[in-house]
Amino acid sequence: MSTPSRALLILSLLAAAARADVLHVPKDFPDIQSAVDAANQGDEIVIAAGTYEGVFLIEDKIDLHVRGQGQVKLTGSVADTPNLRVNSSSDIVLEHLRVQSSEGDGITITGCENVTVSHCRVEDSAGDGISVSNGNHLALDHVIVTGSGGNGLLSTGADFVSLNHCTLAGSGQSGLVLDGGTGHVVDHITVQDAGANGIVIEDGSLSTVDSVVLSHSLARDVGGVGILLDGSDLLVEDNRVIDPADRGLASSGANCVLQRNRIIGSLQAGISLGGGAHQCLDNRVVKPGLAGVVVSSGGKLLQGNRVLKSLGQGISVAAAGDSCTLIDNRVTHPAGDGIEVNGDDLQALGNRVTGAGSDGFDVFGTGGVYAGNKATGSAGFDLSDVTGNGNTYVDNHFGTTHFE
Repeated sequence: MSTPSRALLILSLLAAAARADVLHVPKDFPDIQSAVDAANQGDEIVIAAGTYEGVFLIEDKIDLHVRGQGQVKLTGSVADTPNLRVNSSSDIVLEHLRVQSSEGDGITITGCENVTVSHCRVEDSAGDGISVSNGNHLALDHVIVTGSGGNGLLSTGADFVSLNHCTLAGSGQSGLVLDGGTGHVVDHITVQDAGANGIVIEDGSLSTVDSVVLSHSLARDVGGVGILLDGSDLLVEDNRVIDPADRGLASSGANCVLQRNRIIGSLQAGISLGGGAHQCLDNRVVKPGLAGVVVSSGGKLLQGNRVLKSLGQGISVAAAGDSCTLIDNRVTHPAGDGIEVNGDDLQALGNRVTGAGSDGFDVFGTGGVYAGNKATGSAGFDLSDVTGNGNTYVDNHFGTTHFE
């Protein structure tokens, strides 16, 4: 860039900075909407503490920062209308706002780019707490959503949505739904007391979902599945699910990695795996109402998982679960079988079952290789194989065996 061109650029940037204003509500403008309407690129709107009634629209704005100073409450009274809407805008920051008792969604963000919602609360919305559609690069940081009639947060067809240290509590439907999109990152969020599922990451009607990271999050006391997945290339790690009314973690997508998650007290299966070639690694399942881990389709890798005190089987591989690999899994005191295998061509290496209420290993599938496994203290047989020599056993340690 030539020296004159560089000088012109610097002057234009300085001029833009000089034009940026701080607009105060209600000192300079009587209400929020009039300040928004008057704001130019780069301006900041500072809202004094107080309660502001009505619905507010930010539309076709660029580089606008809206910040509450003290406790700022936005209350709406228009049926099916959000208290705060952000449409077709970019580089928007919403900070320190409290949205209350909306007759529709609390906040909607539609067709926007680079929007940040930080340290905000959304309370008692009739619809979703926060609804996002289309757009990209939307960040929610330290946001609390409580008492929404719909979902806590619903994102439909947006890309690169990130949530960090957010709480979604008491929603009538699911806590968090990421419906389609790519590149989402969800870290350190808490979902509790949702009427339906806790966290849902799924292919949607507008787009598929892929390349998502969900980590260090908690789903507790939800009315459905704790974490429900239906996408591809998902990394789900270091999360906790406590006391869901359905399964703890269920995936029907493709090529997902589920690792170091902890599932406690699910009324149904702890972990349910369908779809593609998942890797289920080093997870802990405690006191599930049915099996600890259920595999309903083939090609899965289960390694290093621990199932404790299952009220059904420890690990159950269905008839469609061919060509799965089980390595170094531990099942302790299940009420039913420790490891039940109905699928064919299984590789089972170094697994351990202790104190099964029925059989330790209960094998119906053929073509499997079982090496270095151990079962002790089973109420039935430590190994029961009814396939008529349909499997290969090498260096296993079973106290009691039964073959047909």
